[in-house]
Order: sequence, then C-alpha cells, then structure tokens
Amino acid sequence: MKQFLQKLLIFGLTGTLLFATLFLSTDFLINRPENFQIAPTYSTLIIGHSHSECSLNDSLIDHTLNLSQSGESFFYSYFKVKKLLEANPGIRRIYIEFTNNCITTEMNEWMYSDKYLNYRYPKYSAMMGLGAKYQLFRHNPKAFMNAQPVSVKTKLKYLFLHRSTFIQDADWGNYLPVYHTLAAADSLKMVEKIGALPIGELPEDNLVYLRKLVDLCFEHHIEVSFIRSPQHHAYPLRKNQPIFDSILKKRFFDVRFLDFNDFPILKGEFADLEHLNFAGSTRFSTAMDTLLKAE
Repeated sequence: MKQFLQKLLIFGLTGTLLFATLFLSTDFLINRPENFQIAPTYSTLIIGHSHSECSLNDSLIDHTLNLSQSGESFFYSYFKVKKLLEANPGIRRIYIEFTNNCITTEMNEWMYSDKYLNYRYPKYSAMMGLGAKYQLFRHNPKAFMNAQPVSVKTKLKYLFLHRSTFIQDADWGNYLPVYHTLAAADSLKMVEKIGALPIGELPEDNLVYLRKLVDLCFEHHIEVSFIRSPQHHAYPLRKNQPIFDSILKKRFFDVRFLDFNDFPILKGEFADLEHLNFAGSTRFSTAMDTLLKAE
C-alpha cells in the first residue's frame, strides 16, 4: 500500500511538472513581440467594450485600429494594451471607452463570472503575472481551474496552426457593425434589465485596473483619452450620471474626456438604447475622423 501511494505521488508530481513546463513554455513562445505586431500605419488604438465595438468604424478613421470587444472589463484590457505597447512603438494615442455602465457592479461579473473568465482568460493568460492570476483564482477558483486547459489549447493551436498574429487568432476585438434598428420591445426589455442594476455600488477592481491602464499609457508617453459613445436619451443608466461625474473628477482628473453622449444620432441609427447600428456608427466615426484630423 505504501509503495502504491509513493508511485501515485510520483505520478502526480510528474504530471504537475509536465503541465507547468508546458504552460510556461507556451507563455514564453506566445509572448514574442512579433506575435502582437500591428500594421505600422496604425498610430491610434480604440479600446473598450461593446459601445465602442459597435460605434467606431476604424475603416473610416485614419491610422486607427479598433480592438474593442463586447463584455471586456478593464482588467483584461490592461493586459491587452500592455502587450500591444511593448510590441508596437508606433502607437501614439489610445482612446478608452468609459461610460455609465463601467461603474456598475455588472463589471464584477465581466471579470470573475464563469462565462467571462472562461472566455477571456485564455486570450490573455500568457500576459498575466502571478498576482493577476491569483486574483482571478481567489474570486472564482473553480472557473479559473477550468480555464487552464482551454488556455493551453488556445496557445498550442496558435503556435502550431496560426495564420496571422495572436491578436487575430485569439480574437482581441474589432469593429462590429450592427444592422438592425431600435425596436420598442427591445427598449422595454433593456429598461427592465439595466434599470434593476444597483446605483452607487462600484466595481472597485474594474476601476483599479482602469487606473492602471491609464498609468501604463502615461509611462509609455501615450496620449490617452476617455471617450463616451452616443447613448439614447432613454438609456436607464443615465441616472447614475452624478456618480459618474464624481469618479471622473476624483479618480481620473488627469485624463481628457471626450463626451459624445448627446451626439446627434437619428432615431433610426440606434441598434438599441446603448449601441449604434451601422448607419449611426458611420455618422459618428466620420465625425471622429474629422476631430482627430483637426488636432
């Protein structure tokens, strides 16, 4: 019995060592700068969640690449931007979508829930240090452990089969056009869902990583600005505006805020109360291009 337990222990330790070696070696190979290089014509990045993903058509904005993605918290955006800046010295400006839903407790789910952790972690695990990984583990150990094989699979698939950069193969975001138009039934559902979110309870971890993201840009001498894409006047989270203003003033007083919340978008140019459709994004992106060229 004792001999069996010893063999079992040796087998377990050997398996753990092999998995750790595989994990570390794939991280090393993935993190090579050439896997994260973008075209040198891009000097401006757009980072954020679905608002900027749907509203800013980078094909209409010169020298700009939109790497926003629906449901992405600032925790994951931080590691995305960190690697991009390391690999692309030609980046000069970064626009970060910061809007009313970024200060709701829903952002905690975007960081730690089973769904988002399992989807996001494999994309950025190679860039994360032990502290960040422990933070995820501490909040959701089961989901974190379940994400490890997915993470290794994602990295191995890229290393053996990749046809482009890790940015594209792992899907780090892009402009996503939406072609439907705001409907009354959809508006009612959104009002009921978003209107139920608590006001005043802040997602501290998400805001901490937004600050880290801003400071990272400053360290690299990057011009960083917050941007708020247009939202429908009936969007229920407009009611947290006083708290939103307070956070900007107290925590991000050193960041320029480009506020397009009330940019003139026609009724038929909204996909829903918080997202623009293709027509709306065309109008807004054209205006953004004009603004950037004037600076």
